[in-house]
Amino acid sequence: MNIAVALTETPSRLGELKLLAPEAEVRVMPGAAALDEHLGWVEVAFGNLTPEQIRRAPRLRWVQLNSTGFEPYLSLKGSPVLITTARGVTSKAGAEHVMAMMLILTRRILEFQRRQRERVWDRRPQIVGTLAEQTLGIVGFGANGQALAKRAKAMEMRVIAVKRTAPDFAPADVDALWAVDRLDELLARSDHVAVLIPLTAETRGLIGESQLDRMKRGSFFYNVSRGGIVDEQALLAKLRDGSLGGAALDVFEQEPLPAESPFWTLPNVLVTPHLGAAWGGMWDAALDVFCENLRRFRAGAPLINVADLARGY
Repeated sequence: MNIAVALTETPSRLGELKLLAPEAEVRVMPGAAALDEHLGWVEVAFGNLTPEQIRRAPRLRWVQLNSTGFEPYLSLKGSPVLITTARGVTSKAGAEHVMAMMLILTRRILEFQRRQRERVWDRRPQIVGTLAEQTLGIVGFGANGQALAKRAKAMEMRVIAVKRTAPDFAPADVDALWAVDRLDELLARSDHVAVLIPLTAETRGLIGESQLDRMKRGSFFYNVSRGGIVDEQALLAKLRDGSLGGAALDVFEQEPLPAESPFWTLPNVLVTPHLGAAWGGMWDAALDVFCENLRRFRAGAPLINVADLARGY
């Protein structure tokens, strides 16, 4: 078996791979681009190869992505190459990022920070309140949504969520879990709305002007999923006219976010550069998923986190 690792890994972790597959030849590449010269050789790869590389690799059987999302690979539907993801690896960090943004906006830390830069001691800005007893609406209830719900419940929030299809009962960490056709109701009830749903043909543009109109005046909006899910111009209008209290945005339709984008300068907006779910140990955690799948692959057992290219998530 020829295994290509498209990341720079520590020797100790490479030793782990060799223990799992002693017959394998393992080559480490400094990123997926370095694989171009090895496409005729590789059978198994760990790293985010491009769809074109996957098409051009005649012996490739399986790719383990080091990311959760796999939108770029939807064009490979019908390909014999199996694609698995690192789903769950970044869920805790992503949930903590949303919680941090919720606290910053709710406690008006942005305003106090501006006053700190001006060296102004002013106690007049009114604190909005605590997260306790406020309602968080979660759009998408996969691993990321579940991790966020658990943390929000620890802050004594009410939590409601929507997903593609709802179960017969709500899990312990949510007060209500509905099908996505009740999205408008979730928006109307929530003080905070977090978008954690994958970008698919069905979810592109899911939240437009009419949906934003249903949100409570002064409520807060968070997107740590994909920019294409939200109508950004409609969101800008709501932030400018005060309909929304603020937003924290980690993802955008165009990335990097252009320097001329109004999102950079709006006083009630937090911008982060698509790193909301990143954390120091994420690559090792993704490698753990690869190691588990490598055991299964060699044993002929079903792999975990298989990307459903037909469904899109």
